[in-house]
Amino acid sequence: MPSPDLNCESHIRIDVGSSSFRRVYQELKDLIPATHQPVEVMMVRHPLARLTSAYRDKFLDGNQLHKYNDEWRNITQSKDSWGTRFVKFWLPALISTGTLTQTAEFKEMLHKIREAYHRCTSHYVGQTEGILWRPSVQEKKIYGEQVMNTVYNMLHIGPYIGVINACMNTYSLTNAMEMCQNASFTFSQFLRHVVWTHEQGMPDVHWMTYTENCDPCRRRPDYILKLETVQEEINHLFHHVLGFGKKIILPVQHRSVGHSLDHTDSHYYANVSPKLMQRILHIYRHDFALFGYKHDVY
Repeated sequence: MPSPDLNCESHIRIDVGSSSFRRVYQELKDLIPATHQPVEVMMVRHPLARLTSAYRDKFLDGNQLHKYNDEWRNITQSKDSWGTRFVKFWLPALISTGTLTQTAEFKEMLHKIREAYHRCTSHYVGQTEGILWRPSVQEKKIYGEQVMNTVYNMLHIGPYIGVINACMNTYSLTNAMEMCQNASFTFSQFLRHVVWTHEQGMPDVHWMTYTENCDPCRRRPDYILKLETVQEEINHLFHHVLGFGKKIILPVQHRSVGHSLDHTDSHYYANVSPKLMQRILHIYRHDFALFGYKHDVY
């Protein structure tokens, strides 16, 4: 399993959550009275809202890929280059949705990566998620050094590295970039890609379930903040738990082009097929249950 996204500080231990929260905490941490031990905080949001947010941000809300230019990056405060976005998000989705044909070489490498990763997570990851393994000579001989190095990075960085490396090592990036600059993704195509990455056991962190990424049942955070009510909850945390006297205003980060903060996301799901919707709800069923979210609001 990948290591959780944690920042260990003197006051707060932060599981995956809002970049705005991290920014505010970094600015204020020296002003907060010291605590005996860090308070572990986890921030969550509605699973279906997470998906629409990822679609708007990473998949350009259905716009053609060449639209991701300097103007787009300035509006959204995105730092990734066009090439980085293509490799991390768009190329895997182009392949999984069939815009680019899945070659035999790609399928074979992905199968080897998946098999080797399953072997390693089953035998070489401790109960505390400590990684007890480095690729052996025998394992490199069976799966190949390239595959085993990929698996090692999956364990240390995240499982999505497996899909990225399989794509990069079996497709010509130059040709794919030239062919697909005018490509775009519908929301249903994006959801099919999300399902596909989960089926491979290699979801990206932006749509990996909280129960996979943070394991809240085992880690047991002290406080779980919901993004929908975070302004009220963050002030309770800073005032009543950490002893900080001033009101906290959480700034908006990563704005989406053409998307207002009070805009409902329900229209994204209006044309999603019932079968695809059921697959999405099944994947995120534990997140819905653990954090008290309902899917009928969408």
